[in-house]
Amino acid sequence: FRRVLFRSKTRPAVAAAALRKLRAAAVRCEGEPITVKLSPEVAAYIQNRFRKPLARLEERYRCRIAIEAVRDFSFDAIEIVE
Repeated sequence: FRRVLFRSKTRPAVAAAALRKLRAAAVRCEGEPITVKLSPEVAAYIQNRFRKPLARLEERYRCRIAIEAVRDFSFDAIEIVE
């Protein structure tokens, strides 16, 4: 017997949702740092696949963006700390 884990959301879908929330937070940041807390799998995906878009957001809105992997987070959990 083998157990198969089914996820209703994919890594790209969760990453896209996180980026939308991050973009909205960057507009409001007024130069303050922003931390995005995600599951380790999604955090690694965003850091590897979206390095340039993150840098552009930092430059455009003059804010520092930190991606934090939190072990206890569910796969699709997203927390923005402004």
